[in-house]
Formats: sequence, structure tokens, C-alpha cells
Amino acid sequence: MPEVPSLITLCIGAIRDAILDENGNLFYVYQLPSELFDQLLSNLPPLGLQNLQDAMPSGSSSENWFSDTGIRPSRKRKRYDNFDIMWRARYKLRWPIVEHDECTADWQQIYWEKHLQNCLDATAETVSITRYDGSLGDVEIADALLKYVSYEGHVSRSRSHSKLAFHCERFGPYARRLRLQSVHCVADIGHLLRNCQLEYLEIHWLKSKEQVDGLCKLLEKKKDTLASLEFVHCKLPANLVTAICESLHVKGFETNVIKSFSIKRSSFLACSYFPLPVGLESLLITTRCVMCMS
Repeated sequence: MPEVPSLITLCIGAIRDAILDENGNLFYVYQLPSELFDQLLSNLPPLGLQNLQDAMPSGSSSENWFSDTGIRPSRKRKRYDNFDIMWRARYKLRWPIVEHDECTADWQQIYWEKHLQNCLDATAETVSITRYDGSLGDVEIADALLKYVSYEGHVSRSRSHSKLAFHCERFGPYARRLRLQSVHCVADIGHLLRNCQLEYLEIHWLKSKEQVDGLCKLLEKKKDTLASLEFVHCKLPANLVTAICESLHVKGFETNVIKSFSIKRSSFLACSYFPLPVGLESLLITTRCVMCMS
């Protein structure tokens, strides 16, 4: 005979589902006793953690709220720390090899950044194999990735989560470093990644004007934050290189943010003895950024 779940287990399951569905006022979940709150955290999948943390009281109003409800500042601090512990555990469970300094890592940020990269990688494979010609944002993310966002029984109830557009919009704000393939460089990539605060961008296999046009739309939106741009296995004529560089130009006399421009295993010149494309030479002069070619 199957074990009958306890009342606490049933309550936690109900609260978990409400948090995942964002039903009700999550603000009041913070009134739960510490023991129950901590048990709830350990049972939340990453999307649940995200939704609950988004609802965490913040600023001066939160101080009053915590005071009014009898929650001491020490308990508030502990709950912040508990979220970080949970994000660290979720990250290591999914990716056992950590590529960051564990002492300074923002586990929530790197979890969603890497998750979004996984979604983009899977999307590139899907588009390449199936010859998909619809909107990039409508490409469906496989259940193998969705299970790391929600729990298996909840995925079927949240099909809107299966679209790439959802993951870009919801988790884009945590992305600082991304790698894009040529199939990502379409007209709507700038819109899909509009919430990203990109500092480093790596581009692979860029070769056509249409792909460059899509990339330029993204660069125009991210030129205020982008510090490093790297091209790998790209083959472009000088005029398209110039178009890319011009999309990074900041009007006026401000210094561009970009500091590094790398070209690896790529060809940006028709012949080795030709000078640098005008746009690239101008970018290097005005920004004083470092160019690396290999």
C-alpha cells in the first residue's frame, strides 16, 4: 500500500504549484515559519525559486513589512542566504563542473545564463537539422531542458514555457556572456535578447548578409554594455565587416564600451595583403580596443 503523504507534504506541494503558476500573492509566503519556509525552498524547482525570489520584499518598504509581520532582520538575511545556497545546489546538480570562482559566484545569475546558453545551443541544432523556417522565438525547447526549469509533472501544464522566446524574456536579464551560431543571427534576435545585459558575445560561422543584418540589429541594442566581441569560423567580405563595426559606433565623442575584438579561424579579408576593412580600422582607432587574430 502506498505511503500516505503528510499534511505538511501536501501543503508544500500546493504552495509549490501556486508559486510555479504565480497564482495568488507570493509576498505572503514570506510569513511562513522559518522551518516550513526552508523546507519549501528545498522542494522548489529553479523556476519556483525564481518566482519566489522575485516576490521577495525589497527596499525600505520591505523593512517595514518585515517589522510589521514580526520577522527580524536576521531572519530576513538568512532567507537571502538560503536562496544563494539553493541556487548553488541547483547549479552543481545540473553542472557538476563549476567554471567560476565559488567564493564570488552569483549562483542565480550563472544558473540562468548557462541555461539560456543551453537553450540557444539546442535551438541551433533543431533549426539546422529540421530546416526550420519559422520564427526563432517559436522554436520549442525539449523536455530534457525543461525539466531543469520546472518539475516533470508541471511541464505539461505550462506549454508556454516550451518556446525559446519565454526563456529569452524570462532569463535574459541574467545573461552577460553568450555564444551564438549563424542560425541565431536572424531579424528577431535583437528582440529576443532585448533583456540581456551582454558584456561578451561569441559568434560562430557567420557568412551571409542576412546573418550580418540580424547580428547588427542585436549589436545596435547592446553596444552600451558589450565589452568583448569574438568571431570564430566566420568568412565575411570587407563591406559586411564594416557594417558590423558601424553598428557598434556610439554617436558623438563618447568612448565605446567595447574593449576587445577577436577574430579566430576566420577570414575577414579577400587577400592577406589587403589592408583592414575601413570600418574595422576606424573602430580600433576610436575605441582603442585590442584586436586579436588567430
